[in-house]
Amino acid sequence: MARRKKFRRHYGFTIPLAPTLPIAASFVNNMGVQSIGERGVVGDVMAGRFDYALRDAMLLWTGYDTYNGSWNPLNAKALWLTAFGVAIHKGVGSMLGLNRALGRAKVPIIRI
Repeated sequence: MARRKKFRRHYGFTIPLAPTLPIAASFVNNMGVQSIGERGVVGDVMAGRFDYALRDAMLLWTGYDTYNGSWNPLNAKALWLTAFGVAIHKGVGSMLGLNRALGRAKVPIIRI
């Protein structure tokens, strides 16, 4: 007789920290990228400077500077950090079983 497959139980909604922290940080500060707005995307929106906020978001996520009309992929720091976070989440969290260990330990909401 065939062995039965063990099923893993999903305990609810979890937030992967490695990919989401760079996304949140990109809206709060400029991550060292030279830009017109000094407050970050959220600070510029709160100050009413929507053109600065859009320019900073474009620069951090695509590397395209709308002010100069130039493109530099090294300025897309939010994109690079998010891609690195996804790799960490996939490599360390999933393949090495760290997320499963956190789930067994009943750590609420947080996963790597």
